[in-house]
Amino acid sequence: MDTDNQADPPGLSAYSASTQETIRSEADVWRHGDVTSALRSFEQTLEWARGLNQEQRKYHKAGYWYTNDNMSYAAVALVQRELKDDPDCDSHLCPAGADCHPRPTT
Repeated sequence: MDTDNQADPPGLSAYSASTQETIRSEADVWRHGDVTSALRSFEQTLEWARGLNQEQRKYHKAGYWYTNDNMSYAAVALVQRELKDDPDCDSHLCPAGADCHPRPTT
């Protein structure tokens, strides 16, 4: 039995309309319309991405784009905006083993 895909679980309205649509799409396609489950997964991905450094977030976001994992891509992109990742990250290569984009300490 499908869950009502139009329901607004608590917390969904905290995100932009495009992010809400991405979460709803995930629910519709992969979770039998369970928006609450998709939202929970999205928020878990947010927390996971916050634990990465900028270079790791960039790497994983690119992988999500390549695999068409739109919800994870949206979560990492949101964290990149939250943490004000350097948009010039592509303009240089970090030395092997160096963490030239450490996580913020705040």
